[in-house]
Amino acid sequence: MSLNDNSQDKVSYRCWIHRLLLIFVAMLIAGALLAGPAAADTYVTNFSELKSAITANKDPVIVICENISLTAVLTINSDVTITTDGTDRSLIRYSAYKNSIFKISSGGNLTLTGNDSGILTLDGYNLAVSTNGAGVYVDGGNFTMRNCTITGNKANASGTSKTTYSGGGVYVASGNFTMSGGTITGNTATANGGGVYVASGNFTMSGGTITGNTATANGGGVYVASGNFTMSGGTITDNTAKDSGGVYVQNGGILTMNDSIISDNYGSNAIYFTGTHIIVNNCTISDNNAAGLSCSGNTIVNNCTISGNSGLGLSCGSNAIVNNCTISGNSGTGLSCGSNVIVNNCTISGNSGTSGGGVKGANVTMNSCTISDNTATDGGGVFVNGVFVMNDSTISNNTAIGGSGGGVYIYSSTSTMGTFTMNSGSISDNNAMIASSFYGGGGVYVNGVFVMNGGTITNNTATYGGGVILGVGYNKIFDMKGGTITGNTATGKGGGVYTYGCFTMFGGTITGNTATDKGGGVYLDSNSFSMCDTATISGNIATNGGGIYVVDGTTFNMNGGEISDNSATMNGSEVYLSSSSNPKFWISSASNIGPNTTYIAANTFIKVGFLPSDNKPVVQNITPQNQTEGAKIVQLFTGATAESEDYFTLSPDLKGIALKYSDVSSPPELRIVIINSDYSLTVINGSGTGSYPSGRSVSISATPQSGKEFVNWTSSMGGTFGNNESETTTFIMPDNDATVTATFKDISPTDYSLTVINGSGTGSYPSGRSVSISATPQPDKEFVNWTSSMGGTFGNNESETTTFIMPDNDVTVTANFKNILPTPVPTFRPSVDSSDSKYSDTIIAYIDDTGAASFDNLLGFIRIILPKGTYGTVILNTAPSGVTAPLDSYTVCNITVPEFQGFAQIEFSVPIALLRDQGLTVNDVVLRHYTNGQWVNLPTFYLGEERGAATYVASTSSFSPFAIVYERGGATIVEKSTPQPTASSGTAKTAAATAVPTVADDQTQSANSDSQTISSNSGATAAPTLTQAPASLAGLFAGLLAACLLVRRRV
Repeated sequence: MSLNDNSQDKVSYRCWIHRLLLIFVAMLIAGALLAGPAAADTYVTNFSELKSAITANKDPVIVICENISLTAVLTINSDVTITTDGTDRSLIRYSAYKNSIFKISSGGNLTLTGNDSGILTLDGYNLAVSTNGAGVYVDGGNFTMRNCTITGNKANASGTSKTTYSGGGVYVASGNFTMSGGTITGNTATANGGGVYVASGNFTMSGGTITGNTATANGGGVYVASGNFTMSGGTITDNTAKDSGGVYVQNGGILTMNDSIISDNYGSNAIYFTGTHIIVNNCTISDNNAAGLSCSGNTIVNNCTISGNSGLGLSCGSNAIVNNCTISGNSGTGLSCGSNVIVNNCTISGNSGTSGGGVKGANVTMNSCTISDNTATDGGGVFVNGVFVMNDSTISNNTAIGGSGGGVYIYSSTSTMGTFTMNSGSISDNNAMIASSFYGGGGVYVNGVFVMNGGTITNNTATYGGGVILGVGYNKIFDMKGGTITGNTATGKGGGVYTYGCFTMFGGTITGNTATDKGGGVYLDSNSFSMCDTATISGNIATNGGGIYVVDGTTFNMNGGEISDNSATMNGSEVYLSSSSNPKFWISSASNIGPNTTYIAANTFIKVGFLPSDNKPVVQNITPQNQTEGAKIVQLFTGATAESEDYFTLSPDLKGIALKYSDVSSPPELRIVIINSDYSLTVINGSGTGSYPSGRSVSISATPQSGKEFVNWTSSMGGTFGNNESETTTFIMPDNDATVTATFKDISPTDYSLTVINGSGTGSYPSGRSVSISATPQPDKEFVNWTSSMGGTFGNNESETTTFIMPDNDVTVTANFKNILPTPVPTFRPSVDSSDSKYSDTIIAYIDDTGAASFDNLLGFIRIILPKGTYGTVILNTAPSGVTAPLDSYTVCNITVPEFQGFAQIEFSVPIALLRDQGLTVNDVVLRHYTNGQWVNLPTFYLGEERGAATYVASTSSFSPFAIVYERGGATIVEKSTPQPTASSGTAKTAAATAVPTVADDQTQSANSDSQTISSNSGATAAPTLTQAPASLAGLFAGLLAACLLVRRRV
């Protein structure tokens, strides 16, 4: 067959396809025959189907499709997986059925699992079951639960049976239990393990919640008798038991917990462990109504938070390591340690306990930790009942409410000797306040051994021993080899250290501490205190014994070191030695005390072992209480020479005595000798004059001086007053003659009251005092003079500012003023109606020799010119009664003059600017006279401009109210040529006869409205006007004739 034959090619191709299909089908049939029938899930809806499915063990998964009531135990001997059909399903114990729901024997593997849309629940229906493991009993097999709930199971006998059972939810006799999510809740056991009990085997929890379970005995959530419990995630919460509401691990059990939460459980402990070993990492153990975590030993706890528990936070037995944990807010001790415990980088704060608020330790090494804000009866921060080593840690702000050891309490008993070694770090701001000398130690209370190699003890407070207090007994030891005790405060004694025991200071510094009573640096109450090497006590403060206070019967050995720059408000700034019949202050080697005072009580002396070779003072400024001749102050050593005097100095305040070498006794001594005779004391203005030895305290009294009061005492040549401001005091004699003087000053005189009216200077001053007074300017008035009511002398009573010498009585001085008659600045007077009043005050002017009275342009009126020979005053009263101002008046006033004959002239002015503002010219002003009940225009003449005002004149033979009125054409313009007043009666009559007064009312026109400008006798041209043409000469004469008016004379 050719390939080129297309038809034949198509037939061949189809044959091959058919053959391949036949072969494929044959292969599928053969595979099916060889494989047998396919496995499928079994779906069950009742107990019988479920039990049959489990017994048959032929299907991989049993699917629960309905809630099933269980009537008998389900035994698992093979691999069985039970799940739901996608809906929440329950396996519920039937009331008559009282055994475990599931029992898993050796070889059996049970997996209970829910799915994304359905939860499988094993519900014991809260029926009491007389068996262990009321829910699931694992006996050699394996049990795994995922997304399931085991609840309502009760492993306890019913009725009157006293038998107890364990494992309410799950009981692992042997085998393995794996919980990968889900919930075990609401289960109960009358013995142990309300939720889960592991007798032997393994329990692995990698999620889920164990909550709300109850055990009558131990382990409300989980109980491990002997096996392993590994928890990696999940929560155990709100479970209840007598002991260990959360987890209880006993005997050989092993507990490993990672990233888990144990909270809100009830019982004596949240977690209780007595097994082989426990490892807890990154867990939170909080808010349990129980102690947090209690371990017997072999414990590792890392990066955990243990807080808010109602008991101890963390209790470690032996062989424990605690790293990077926060232990806070527990209502018991934060961290309780057994032997061989190492604590690194932890914060322990806000806890409260009885013995040790923060830490209680038997054998502990603490590195880089912070212990703060804790509270306890004793040992607010740390209670040491074994060996405790502190490195680079901080113990601060803790409180001992019982008053012993605010920061640290070191405990000892007949069988235990507490030892606290501080290598570095700080103990600061702790408090131990209680009013008893047997309590104290704001920083550290030592009832055992305290070794301080470094670090600081600072700012602590206590009644006794602000920094450290050392208990009673030779076995109570404080060895200070380094570090600093500073800034501590004792409200009683021992600001830095209070010691009953044996305190040895090899080095370090005690500085800046304060005691309200005694011993700012150290208070030595019993046994001994030794200083040597580089030890330093400086800058401390107390009432007595600023540096050290040594009590009778104790021993202070100083074999080196330095005591300096301390202070006391009373005695012994550096050292205070109280009275004793036995030597108790031993000093030798290169010791130094000074420069402040060392107080030595009577019957006490310094005993010297040997002295350095540099001849430097060993004890400076000694103040012995006994200053009598021969008193022993220093007992030297055998072989000491007179050069020993150079090593001891008396206080420079002691006069007339010295320390002198004496070898009368063996060993030799330094004794007090009297080295001076009496010196003369002269007391001026007082009593006490006499002869006294240097250093003697002499009583002196000031003699009162008449009229004087005491000021103070002064001395001419040294010496010391007890109180130089007291009239009766003491004076310590210098080593020379001296004169003291009681100084007085005059008794201050009685002060009298000075009252200044219209001025300043009012006050109280003694008689004779020169007081500066000043008048206070008064508006529109000028100063006249000063006057006094009751004596006294003015420096210048006509000067506004002067002085006044006080009399011996109260006095009032007055600055007197008079009115100033100012040049008026006329203002625009608006038009008024007939009822408007334009009146103000009364003004008086005197008539001069020419007959003129001037008013300085006041209210527009300038001068009143009367006939020469007229004398008296002219009165302008701008408030006449019974007269109403005419319309358009500028001003109105009543003018009263003395009696005269003839005519008088009235000069007045109106501001030109005011006329312009009114649209008027200088012609538009007239003077009206009020006569016979009418206002009458007077002939008015414009004289010209003066200082911006238009000036006018008018004549009258009588005086009464006048008004300056705006009236068109009311004035005649002239050039200063005005009628002159005359006394000629004939002239007056002629003028009167020719003048015809014009009555003015609202419609009246001026009588001289047509007046013309009148030239002067010199022929000068008329003065220019603003807008008006000159008036005629005839009009001028007509105006003059019209000036003859009715005469109003003043009698």
